[in-house]
Amino acid sequence: MIEIRNDEISAQTGQRKWADLLTGIFAELEPEAGEAAPFQTGNGRAAQSKA
Repeated sequence: MIEIRNDEISAQTGQRKWADLLTGIFAELEPEAGEAAPFQTGNGRAAQSKA
């Protein structure tokens, strides 16, 4: 879980800081080309496929 406080993003500099930080985090989470990303439940565990 990531907590972003309103006082940290009220100014443009704070918004840019968090945008850059989250961009880096999400880029690391992206699956490789041709690889499907597993669906995650709210508890962080991969959900079972019903297929």
